[in-house]
Amino acid sequence: MSKRSDQAKRSVPITHLLGSFGFRVRDSDRKQWIGCHLHGSGQDSKPSAAVYPDTNSWYCWGCGKARNTIQTVMECKGIGFGEAIRWLEQTYQLAVIDDGFEHQAPRAVTLDFNPTETSEQIAHRVDSLLASASELIPAERRAKLWFGLDVIQGRLHDGGLTEETAKGEMRKIYVRFFHDLSNTAGDVE
Repeated sequence: MSKRSDQAKRSVPITHLLGSFGFRVRDSDRKQWIGCHLHGSGQDSKPSAAVYPDTNSWYCWGCGKARNTIQTVMECKGIGFGEAIRWLEQTYQLAVIDDGFEHQAPRAVTLDFNPTETSEQIAHRVDSLLASASELIPAERRAKLWFGLDVIQGRLHDGGLTEETAKGEMRKIYVRFFHDLSNTAGDVE
């Protein structure tokens, strides 16, 4: 986790942020219930979310999601992780912390593939990478990569792809993951 994302999560009171997005929330340091307009029709007539100022987070039972300040901005504005951090820094006039990453040249990633690796092994590797990248790559993008992986596995099992073709397609998803990771890391750090 970068110092910038830690600062963005910690420095902006969740009650202020939710209020700025139209949630009916009181400026309080106590737990409170609010309606959430991020699920269903967008009109939550009964409070379905709890705000926890002590952890600077909130949880909506209708959405089934816990959110911090960064995740709230990402969903309410429809933007990625790095953009959400920049938006919080600009909107709440947070000092931009230099983590030392912006000035580093991008590193080339070596993607060595073992020719004897099976499609199941590649799929497991890609799945593990996507699952571990929740803070690094926006959920929508990870979902698209997972969907692509599922389609390839389905076509392989249905006989629509050969083992070698499936392995090649899965490796492309693996490469896209690192491409997305390098683009996102450049945006955030």
